[in-house]
Amino acid sequence: MKAIKFLIYILLIFLLNRFLYSQPGWISQNPYPQGNPLYKVQAINQNVVYSAGGGRALIKSTDGGNTWIVLTYNIPNWNYPNTSSINSFIFLTEQIGYICGSAGKIFKTTDGGNHWNENSTGLTSDLYSISFPSLNTGYAVGNNGKIIKTTNGGLNWIEQFSGGTGTLSSVFFVDNQNGWICGSLLSGNILKTTNGGENWVPINCGVSTGMYSLFFISAQTGWASGYSGKIIKTTDGGLNWTVLNTGSINDFVSIFFSSPDTGWAVGGNEGCIVLKTTDGGNSWFSLTGNMPYCTNYRSVYFISNTVGWISGYEGKIFKTTDGGTIWQSQSQGLTNAFYNVNFISSETGWAAGTYNALLKTTNGGTNWFPQLSSTLIHYDCIKFINLNTGFASGKSMLGDTGYIIKSTNGGNDWLPVYKQYNYLFKSLFFISTETGWAAGYKSTPPRTGIILKTTNGGNNWIMQYNVVSDTASLESICFSSANTGFATGWWSKLLRTTNGGTNWYLVPTGTSNVYFNSLSFVNENTGWLSGWYKTILKTTNAGLNWFSQSAGIPTVVGTVNFEEIFFADTLNGWVTGSNKILCTTNSGVNWIDQSFGTSTVNFSVYFANSLTGWLVGSSGTIFKTISGGFPVGIKKFETRNFPQEFILQQNYPNPFNYSTIIKFELPKSSKVTIIVYDIMGKEITTLLNTFLSEGNYQVSFQADKFNMSSGIYFYKMSINSTENVSVKKMIYVK
Repeated sequence: MKAIKFLIYILLIFLLNRFLYSQPGWISQNPYPQGNPLYKVQAINQNVVYSAGGGRALIKSTDGGNTWIVLTYNIPNWNYPNTSSINSFIFLTEQIGYICGSAGKIFKTTDGGNHWNENSTGLTSDLYSISFPSLNTGYAVGNNGKIIKTTNGGLNWIEQFSGGTGTLSSVFFVDNQNGWICGSLLSGNILKTTNGGENWVPINCGVSTGMYSLFFISAQTGWASGYSGKIIKTTDGGLNWTVLNTGSINDFVSIFFSSPDTGWAVGGNEGCIVLKTTDGGNSWFSLTGNMPYCTNYRSVYFISNTVGWISGYEGKIFKTTDGGTIWQSQSQGLTNAFYNVNFISSETGWAAGTYNALLKTTNGGTNWFPQLSSTLIHYDCIKFINLNTGFASGKSMLGDTGYIIKSTNGGNDWLPVYKQYNYLFKSLFFISTETGWAAGYKSTPPRTGIILKTTNGGNNWIMQYNVVSDTASLESICFSSANTGFATGWWSKLLRTTNGGTNWYLVPTGTSNVYFNSLSFVNENTGWLSGWYKTILKTTNAGLNWFSQSAGIPTVVGTVNFEEIFFADTLNGWVTGSNKILCTTNSGVNWIDQSFGTSTVNFSVYFANSLTGWLVGSSGTIFKTISGGFPVGIKKFETRNFPQEFILQQNYPNPFNYSTIIKFELPKSSKVTIIVYDIMGKEITTLLNTFLSEGNYQVSFQADKFNMSSGIYFYKMSINSTENVSVKKMIYVK
């Protein structure tokens, strides 16, 4: 019997640890592998490829790009609330690499990107390029003419000078002594050193506009690319430069040569362009027509004359095995902006956006498949009442006509049921398959607000509101009952009806000049309203009075314009906008920041219940949570006593073998950081670094994932970065 109990105990601990292991609260479902822009790509060999960019995006492939692993969340979100951007990186081996980016940060990995340690640079301005000619010696450059150097593998960085105040966009070294820097505001010069950066000499390159990228095939021969189609070449180590004829006026942001003759340049202005040369740059020909679409290419890298990769915006990455004649997309999924998401269950839902983009899932978002409408529109809203019946609204792709379309077979087919020239229908709300409303405004000034109603499933629509005024524009409509409804929009406008929309009247909100764009009601009395300038309002008396809940938003969130608010019940709600997502678990009194550092913009959020929800936005991004948006690994549990102070409890079990549980108590909403250190004070991992509401929590630490030896370790909890610091000792027995 004891043996059976012991086995059950071990099984429970195993299952608990699987549940508690820390993972991001929001998981990307589209596009694959992720949707942040990729500013650089590098192949170590034909199998191992890395690419990185905005939102600290970092992806890795070990099979030549056929499949990708997202390593983004292994990197601290160091620049929050601003975007943490990886502007450049370099891997010296499959395991050892460096990234540089926003706010002067450099991080190093020695295990292929699984863990990253910050290298202190002493800088706060952005870094744009990094170059390591050897394992220990490296250089990085960036804003305000900053040049820094390390000779001990990144442990220490020393500032060098002669960069002036220019924006230094690229640095390239062929060995520890010989290197070059290009950028803008350098008076048409490229900087050169022959003594490891002790002196940087400006050399006129014959181009007055800025240069983005440098590449040297040897100490003598190199190229630079930049603004307005400019590519230049040197054959004497950069002392003299020749302007090459590209036949293009597009900006080239990346240049790469696989041999003295064969090279590629990529870039674009609101589009994309790829050029190739086979004679060292004397002549260039376009490969753009062979490429899948991307709004902008940012980086090119080849491991031979035939095998290479290009990365760009919307997380797109492409591969060629024939030198660029044919390119295969290694990222997948629509990258159109999604403005609205709607689910009728935890399994079935739709996301709709620009350029007729409409996706449906029947398995909770694991797979999304396109649904096409013959009415080509930019979708603003989609609402399904049941598995079969749904409506969508948007503006025609072919003109200035607003449409409402309907499906009766789950989105497989769509028919227009209403259209009106020069109008946009921004929001739909249905209380049954027969009765619903649409709200919007005239697309040109004066932006006349409009509300329509149907009582026969969209076959006929009756105009209920049509005011000729720029202050009448409406963005959202919502009904809390068959009779009571609200419509809101520009300049703090809020309309209310108590007779199903026959009459509408203005309701004061206590605000002015706020761009309201979303409403959410959970019953006839309780609802929320959100808008720009971090505005959140709540009513508890059916919309007669509204009070602000913006004070409960953490100040660290910074400036944000909210796009949509959604409540799953009276306690649990979410609001999103910019690249932020906030959550409340106490009816909006306090808001917890769940933002995860993406550089894309969030437009719409929807929850099927208090745990399962979706978030959509620009670049085709679709994220899902099954934990209410909280990082998987954090468990909140109820006790009889409400926490009265910040308490970090002793881990249990202790000593422990491979896993232990750490509990802590929060008397108020706070940013909580828990870090594990070894006995020498070296950081092992950051278990937690997020905002949490008041309550009791526990998190799991799995030592077997960090190659730790047996011994004494410490874990430290900090509240709001510096307050209420607590440290506990734990013993690991391997």
